[in-house]
Amino acid sequence: MFDDKPLLDAISAKAIPTIKDFTPQGICNMAWACAVMYFSDTPLRDAIAEAARSSDKFHPRHLAGTAWAFSKLPLMHLPLRDAIAAASRSKITEFSAQGLSNTAWSYATWQKVHLPLLSAIAASSIARLSLPKANYTEQHLANTAWSYSVLKFPH
Repeated sequence: MFDDKPLLDAISAKAIPTIKDFTPQGICNMAWACAVMYFSDTPLRDAIAEAARSSDKFHPRHLAGTAWAFSKLPLMHLPLRDAIAAASRSKITEFSAQGLSNTAWSYATWQKVHLPLLSAIAASSIARLSLPKANYTEQHLANTAWSYSVLKFPH
């Protein structure tokens, strides 16, 4: 774990007032960086969440990446979790196999059964898995199965 609090505090101080101007990929990258460092600066987390919630330019990879990042942090931002679910449902057919499995994994890690989202992920996964050239790796299959098992979500 990276532990240079003065540097992380300086990054947070610079990012918070400007994050609304970040690209969706930049917002997702900042969330990912915080997650892998276990840096749970609440003001920065809230700024990332607000920027992500207010962006209508998020693609499925940004939604899945931000969900994954926030699932790794100790405190969940409930409005962001719900916003990711709503945005993901409206774009579910655009998600890759990895995006679907990562999003399911994130909600399972949060121990949150979000019925509309999980139903949409399941339906999309079932449809894709029936295709001859389904792009599901063993990791995608295992993550998806684990997620629905942990949540005790029958489908």
